[in-house]
Amino acid sequence: MKSHGIDHSLIPPKKYFGFLQPEYVERRRQALEAYFETLLSTFEENLPKELLEFLEMDKFVSVTD
Repeated sequence: MKSHGIDHSLIPPKKYFGFLQPEYVERRRQALEAYFETLLSTFEENLPKELLEFLEMDKFVSVTD
């Protein structure tokens, strides 16, 4: 998303030890949700191809050229 002007530091950091602790999982879930909300509000109807592929939008939305 950096190539689209989204600050890479908005992505919540990963944790290599203790990453299965429920408190950590919930905090990371909330942070990832906020990150995706930022992406969706930034791009509105013009989501980058990379994001659409990551979200596998082709499985949910019929796209016609």
